[in-house]
Amino acid sequence: MNKIVVSTAAVLVASLLALAVFSGAFADMFTPAPRLDTSIRLIESRKFAQAEQALRSFLKRYPDNPQARLMLAELLIQHEEPPAREILSLLSDMRNQRGRVENVVALVVEGQAHELLHELDLAESCYRRALARDPRSPPAVWWLSRLFYLEGRSEEDAAFTLRLASDEPQPLMRAQFLREHLRHEVQRLSPTSIVQDLEAPYRLAPASRHLAIAYGRALVRDGELDKGLAILKANRDRHGDAESWHAYFVGLDQAGDESALKTALSALPRSLAGDPRFAGIRGQAALNDGDYPKAVAALEASLASGPPDRETLFRLERALRLAGETERAAATGRRLNSLVEDRAEQTALYNRLAALDARSLLDSPDLLRRLAALRRRLGHPAEAVLWDALADEAGKSTGR
Repeated sequence: MNKIVVSTAAVLVASLLALAVFSGAFADMFTPAPRLDTSIRLIESRKFAQAEQALRSFLKRYPDNPQARLMLAELLIQHEEPPAREILSLLSDMRNQRGRVENVVALVVEGQAHELLHELDLAESCYRRALARDPRSPPAVWWLSRLFYLEGRSEEDAAFTLRLASDEPQPLMRAQFLREHLRHEVQRLSPTSIVQDLEAPYRLAPASRHLAIAYGRALVRDGELDKGLAILKANRDRHGDAESWHAYFVGLDQAGDESALKTALSALPRSLAGDPRFAGIRGQAALNDGDYPKAVAALEASLASGPPDRETLFRLERALRLAGETERAAATGRRLNSLVEDRAEQTALYNRLAALDARSLLDSPDLLRRLAALRRRLGHPAEAVLWDALADEAGKSTGR
């Protein structure tokens, strides 16, 4: 009797399970399949949480749909704390399935996810690949330029902006590119903030030249001399290029280690000796040694090789006075004062420019002309030409 009861119960349980499975399958037959356009409408209505839920439902049924995966990745990157690894997983192995525009969007989102994980070299690679597909993609431009800014790569940033602005047919976009570059010059990052931002990326990739230079120099400027100089020296030894040598020299100079600077300069390879970026450092070393004529010659060569800077002008004025050339020292002092005034004016003009909305940038031809003249005085003639061209176009539209 007990065996019959047990058997009956087992059959009943099995029947209920089968019914449940059949009912689910039967219900699925009459449940509408999730549609991607539902998510699109929710996104257009700015109902992002509902759109994310709809996309997740869609991807449960169609896990390999590239458009849905990209749309979800774009939503996730907007989170207050974006799930970077999930985003990278969504975007993995999809590159050959997307069109040109989707490729660019996906690469920029992928780059942002790598930044969240402190993988800055991988992020840069994504932004560069996006620009290779679409050289005028504003998001790719903005994120790569921002990376240059964070890592203190001012020469690359300037060349990048000039190339973009020169090739850009739309005046408004040109104005925005130039304004953003001007912001990078006016609003310099503090050493403390750079140290905080680059500590984790450097720990992940200590062999990265750009990271080592930016992080090491920031440490020196922030007062952590031994740690910063050790990083700069290791980077010089690892890479041995002119940029790495120069960064190490600058670190020693800023640390005030005259003896180590002199020793390091004597070890500079002959193949790099003619690089003009070393002229200023040689001038300071000569000034430290009391060789004032040599210091004057080197510092003047440094000023002739690029835009003037306050530190080199200050050192040249001092070297000239110590060499007894008082008239030339006075002229250099006046040049230094003019540079200080020009930089103060540049900050004021940038603040006026920053207060304008995008379209109002081209309604102020007088402001644009003043910026052109100022950038020319500060040693940026090619950029000044672009500001002048914008002023001319703005003048035509406003009648001024």
